[in-house]
Amino acid sequence: MKNVAAVVLAAGEGTRIKARNRNKVTFLLAGKPMIWYSVQTIKKAGIEKIVAVIKFKAESVKKALGSSVEYSLQGEKKGTAAALEDGIKNIKSPIDKILVIYGDDSAFYTPDLFKFIVAEHDKNLSDVTVLSIKLSNPSGLGRIVRGTYGEIEKIVEEKVASDKEKIIQEINTGCYCFSLDFLNRFLPEIKINPVSGEYYLTDIVDVALKNGRKVHVSFYPDSSIWFGVNDRSQWARARLLKTKQGK
Repeated sequence: MKNVAAVVLAAGEGTRIKARNRNKVTFLLAGKPMIWYSVQTIKKAGIEKIVAVIKFKAESVKKALGSSVEYSLQGEKKGTAAALEDGIKNIKSPIDKILVIYGDDSAFYTPDLFKFIVAEHDKNLSDVTVLSIKLSNPSGLGRIVRGTYGEIEKIVEEKVASDKEKIIQEINTGCYCFSLDFLNRFLPEIKINPVSGEYYLTDIVDVALKNGRKVHVSFYPDSSIWFGVNDRSQWARARLLKTKQGK
């Protein structure tokens, strides 16, 4: 894992959870900021270089993580693709792979999971590796649409999904492994979303496929490793689960 760097996206405003005085990723689970668990797991996986991309209430994230990571301040461009673009600006050789996670849904990830996705990326000689799981209720989440032979065709968000696509239970976790050269070349090709004014990282799959690059979806059978914290009720549930996990 010496040639792998991790980028943790933690710049969002957390509007649904009504984050006001601190960034959502610093909300506590069993006495620790949720992003703290993510960073510790990355370290346990053997990844030494970790960059947290920050913006909204940035000081709260710095207080939570201290000197355990490097920091990159997201610029004026909005969205997750723009955040990643800022996060990799100072990452150079010998690092050639980038593990990307979100700071608000990765508190239950394991070191083995990170080793798994990096190994899958190498084994399949991929430019983009997407981690997927299956959920009985995938409502509100991006679905993995596969072709006849199991290859990924696209990631479709629920708000634009057809009725047939909404039945799909395989979802995009938002955990990725990328080749650094690929990101440097193709991240700038992501176009701004005309409705939200943001640059979405999920669009990188479409960019890759249109340019004939290798995209691999790695399905992980244990769905308990992923838990999104987007509102107060999900936060309460995550706190309970993390408390039980610690006993």
